[in-house]
Amino acid sequence: MTSWRLVAAAAAAAAACALTACNAISYGAEFGYPEAAPVPDGVEVVATDKGWDDDDPLRSRQQVLELGDMAQADLIEFYQAAYPASEGWTEGEASDPEQLCLVNDADPGYTEVVETYQYEGDRVRVSPTRRLVTVSRIKDPDPEVCGVALAWINVDLFTRTRD
Repeated sequence: MTSWRLVAAAAAAAAACALTACNAISYGAEFGYPEAAPVPDGVEVVATDKGWDDDDPLRSRQQVLELGDMAQADLIEFYQAAYPASEGWTEGEASDPEQLCLVNDADPGYTEVVETYQYEGDRVRVSPTRRLVTVSRIKDPDPEVCGVALAWINVDLFTRTRD
């Protein structure tokens, strides 16, 4: 083998190592999906899904809840109790007072976020008593992490795509 071919082969081997088994370049999430959010008694889960992105990385679970007689304020209180400050959860900046955003960055590998929104998608029938609940794990998110996971939710869970 000539010297330039030897150098080229060594460079190719080094590049392959960097992109694969040698892990010099990390790609994808190094964590799994979070558990789905707990559901209050008397509330029905009418749709579920997962969201993901390997570039950022992010993993999330979504649920559409039918609250029935439960008030939105009671749902927020339920999640505040389920994700307490004593376990590292803090309130983030929700874009609407009827929404909730709880953030926990205690794990060094990711930030976990729990959010509630009015359900406005197409997956199941829209109703004033339906809420979208997301639980996400995000690696190195922006400081304003609330709402970030919505970019990786299937559009039919979050927005009206047809009339």
